[in-house]
Amino acid sequence: MRSLLKVLSFSFLGVLLAFVVFSSTVYAQSNFREGKQSILPKSEVVNENYFVTGETIQISGTVNGDVYAVGGNVLVDGTINGDLMAAGGTVQVDGKISGNIRVAGGQVSVSADVAKNVTVAGGQITLAENAKLLGSATAVGGNIEIKTQVPGSVEVGGGNLIINNKVGKNVNFAGGNLQLGSLADVGGNVTYYSETAALITDGAKIKGETKQNLPPKEFKEAREAGKRSGPAFFRFWMMAGFFSALVIGLLLAKFVPGFTQKTADNIKSKFLANLGIGFIAVVVTPIAVFILFVTLLGIPLGFILLMGYLFVIYVAKIFVAVFAGQLITRRAFKTKSLYLDILFGLMIFYLLGFVPILGWIVQTVFVLASVGSILMTKKEVYKSLSGKI
Repeated sequence: MRSLLKVLSFSFLGVLLAFVVFSSTVYAQSNFREGKQSILPKSEVVNENYFVTGETIQISGTVNGDVYAVGGNVLVDGTINGDLMAAGGTVQVDGKISGNIRVAGGQVSVSADVAKNVTVAGGQITLAENAKLLGSATAVGGNIEIKTQVPGSVEVGGGNLIINNKVGKNVNFAGGNLQLGSLADVGGNVTYYSETAALITDGAKIKGETKQNLPPKEFKEAREAGKRSGPAFFRFWMMAGFFSALVIGLLLAKFVPGFTQKTADNIKSKFLANLGIGFIAVVVTPIAVFILFVTLLGIPLGFILLMGYLFVIYVAKIFVAVFAGQLITRRAFKTKSLYLDILFGLMIFYLLGFVPILGWIVQTVFVLASVGSILMTKKEVYKSLSGKI
């Protein structure tokens, strides 16, 4: 049994190696920067993909490639000759984007020239009047305001949606309240799923049909049933997830304690860098898997990469647990023990799951940082093994 567990543990490390080799290659061939304040000045030109993390990020220069930005406050007012992917507490996109925009944040404002589509998730989302879009707009959030023209369609799910400009095609909305301002001019149909009738202001124009869809009876019954059984199922799922993660964590502490501890230490020592790397890996790897599947000959490698990807994301919380648990155990107990670290850390991690929104955000941020830490630690292991061959 002991030998079998060792085999499983080192097989796990082998899968991580395959995952890290691919991910390391991706960001090694790109321009990666991190720091408390990361600024790309107006005079600077980057002729490759640009990855950046930091508390404050400003991209005023020119990037001849895609941009991946993760930070507290993100401002993009330069020229990006590719796609923009950004996440932060506040995200403001100005300047010129020749590709797509895909951003997420607490507050998101877009006033840029965008050659393709805009996809946004956030609490407060604004597509400003001075923005110039050539494609469609898709958004998920609490409050969404569309003040600029959208040549394509508008697809929105959220609490409130206000449209006060021209939409070239259809408007599809699911959520709370839909409002069409006096300047709204929809070239297609307006279809919305809500229990509240849309507020269509005088002067608003709709060339197609306007259709409200009420939640069906079956949906209401299912929702009521979910309210009754949901909490019990959620608690069961949390307990099952906790104990399975605990078992895997104890196995890692038993058979690869050095790797486990070093990965947890790296989360703290290089948090922002690991957060950026983790975000890049989580976003880029599915794209690579899809490409491998399409090529047919790459399907076996695609499956290996996909399994490694899913497994790394799953076990990432264990290293977060070590990091969090040590904040308690190293003060409460005289004896250092990875087992206690994992136990108390997982308790903290899963308790955060009971805190709506904020708890989930904290979990996601630390899991991404843990993924980055896993990759960086495994990269060091890979280099060490290569040097011995």
